[in-house]
Amino acid sequence: FPVTICSLIWLSSKYDKNISEEVIEGVRFKYIGSFLNRDKISVILFSFPLFYISVIYNYHKYFRGKVDLVIEEIHGIPYLTPIYVKEKIVVYIHEIAGDIWDKMFNFPINKIGKIIETLFLRFYKKIKFVTASKSSEKDLINSGIQKKNISIVEHGISLKPLDKVQKKYQNFTLVFLNRLVKMKGPERALEIFAEFLKKNPGSELYIIGQGEPIYLEKLKQLSIDLQINENVYFKGYVNEKEKIEILQKSH
Repeated sequence: FPVTICSLIWLSSKYDKNISEEVIEGVRFKYIGSFLNRDKISVILFSFPLFYISVIYNYHKYFRGKVDLVIEEIHGIPYLTPIYVKEKIVVYIHEIAGDIWDKMFNFPINKIGKIIETLFLRFYKKIKFVTASKSSEKDLINSGIQKKNISIVEHGISLKPLDKVQKKYQNFTLVFLNRLVKMKGPERALEIFAEFLKKNPGSELYIIGQGEPIYLEKLKQLSIDLQINENVYFKGYVNEKEKIEILQKSH
């Protein structure tokens, strides 16, 4: 990996078996480890451990002593960079997983995940953190990170200002836009929409996002059980242009 005077190299797991690296908006993405799928058992027992090992290996072989800063993103289980990285470290963490372990995994994996997440954060007491919200800052403090070591950088957007207001859909339309996994709350969205529909007949709900086929079928069956399936549209993946158009036309 050639490291230039000013460059950013992002190590990531593979999202496409045929792509090993690419440059997106000036950031060089290097895909290592195994292909990442959404099967939870495969991720826990194979994909994540292999990627974890690949991160450590690639750091020692290509980057140790050649970079100025290592940014570690923590999502669930940390990479423990303070143990083996010699350069300055900054951690970006969107959230402490916490109760999400219970929503996504059964016993004993949920309990093990919670314990590991809490214990591993103890290695980061002297490291600077960047997070996106006050609630995440509070969770970090409760996990032993000092407030002085936490900076909040709120999320931004890259959309251009609207040049015109789109005409709204004829029926009152709501949108659920997210990855379709239990922790994101699509089941709750359907239940809420069922109550909303009782007082607002003719309303529609667009569900945008992908998920595991088994879970998607469960959501579709839930919409049938709630007797709202004729008013719910599972759009799946939509491109950026279509996504913005749907959002503009919705209420």
